[in-house]
Amino acid sequence: MRKFLSWALVLIATFFLTGMGGIGGQPTGKTPETPEDIGARLVDRQGNAVDLTQLSMDGNVFVKGDVGSGNLTVPMAKIKKLTFGPVRGEFVPVTVLMKTGEQVELRMSKRADFYGNMGVGAYRVEASKVREISLR
Repeated sequence: MRKFLSWALVLIATFFLTGMGGIGGQPTGKTPETPEDIGARLVDRQGNAVDLTQLSMDGNVFVKGDVGSGNLTVPMAKIKKLTFGPVRGEFVPVTVLMKTGEQVELRMSKRADFYGNMGVGAYRVEASKVREISLR
């Protein structure tokens, strides 16, 4: 009986563990569809620059983060540049430079994903790995 229970547990565990392969994020090779085509140049923390179309943050055409105890959502169409500071715990400080010249400081989840199309394929990067994004 003990041998039977051991095999049953192995089979059940195998079933659940193999089914977890598709969990998380966008499918490979697909850029989220957005209502606006936002163009940008993204520079990662290693200095690699990529030109993107269809830029989005977690599939949305706005940037979101915390300001003090509240949340701020800024449409990308109003943003000129995002400058990312060093990661602090679960967050990364971001300076948002508006097209008007105004600046806003916010805290963004380091796990937020930025998506875009490079022309040769889909691009995705976590906020923790970004140095700056200049929007067109």
